[in-house]
Amino acid sequence: MFTNKHFVLASTSKSRILILKKLNLNFVKKKPKCDEDYYKKKLKRKNISANKISLELSKIKAKSVSVKNKNKIVVGCDTVIDLGGKMIDK
Repeated sequence: MFTNKHFVLASTSKSRILILKKLNLNFVKKKPKCDEDYYKKKLKRKNISANKISLELSKIKAKSVSVKNKNKIVVGCDTVIDLGGKMIDK
């Protein structure tokens, strides 16, 4: 089962870390090396949905951390809100 596996969280989000700790998951956090604003702007120009932007940012973050964490499970994540077709983020 995944809950027993050690993994790397590609995030420094305090809320995500707190959720995972409350679930007693075995993980370490690593800061992703990615310019989120750059990628968000790039993806928005392509008229990509908020859902897909969040998914792409998650992948980019996970890939940036996996470079130095070979053979480990790396979990990337991102949150955006689509409010009536308008993307809202931090």
